[in-house]
Amino acid sequence: MKVKIRKESGYPEALLGFALSYKDRATSDEEWITDEMLDRADRAMGANANRGGGHNKFRESMVVWLDIEAARYWWSEFDTYRVGVTKQSESSMHTLAKRDMELADLEHTDDQHIRQYQQRLVNIFNEARVKYPAKISIQSLKALVPDSYLQRRIVCTNYQTLANIINQRKNHRLPEWRELIEEIYNQVCNKRFLPEYPYADKAI
Repeated sequence: MKVKIRKESGYPEALLGFALSYKDRATSDEEWITDEMLDRADRAMGANANRGGGHNKFRESMVVWLDIEAARYWWSEFDTYRVGVTKQSESSMHTLAKRDMELADLEHTDDQHIRQYQQRLVNIFNEARVKYPAKISIQSLKALVPDSYLQRRIVCTNYQTLANIINQRKNHRLPEWRELIEEIYNQVCNKRFLPEYPYADKAI
């Protein structure tokens, strides 16, 4: 699995929106927006980041673009997260039949027995692709793709969804979830707005 945060955006807008709760309409922006006010608002955001009841909705305005390469079996679980998430992915429809599959196209495992099984699956796919080039359909080829086949996606989401992922998946059996969460903590600009993570000392 590979995870890279490509870009973050929206913190200044989230900060301004959060602070509006305390603004008197009779006060002009020129008078109101000061370094002191913004600093107070930032501290209040930190205090409210993990409260419910709408106190932390500012996290929805903080957008994150992630570049993730992961196995299809993991993506099927990630697809649970739909609200506030858009994804653009590599296309197997356009590329799957163009070359032989390689072992490097599958999620790596240190278990040598499983690695041997993966190689057999790769061989089966390649034999079908080359032996029946005029007959085999893309649908049939896709049916032969192992669940450990790696796919890269650009994911656009926000801090609120990242917080949900951390709360729900921090103790998940699939190690990819921990890898993702650790990379989020390693790379985000404002980790103080995310839930505490039991392995944060190893991730930061």
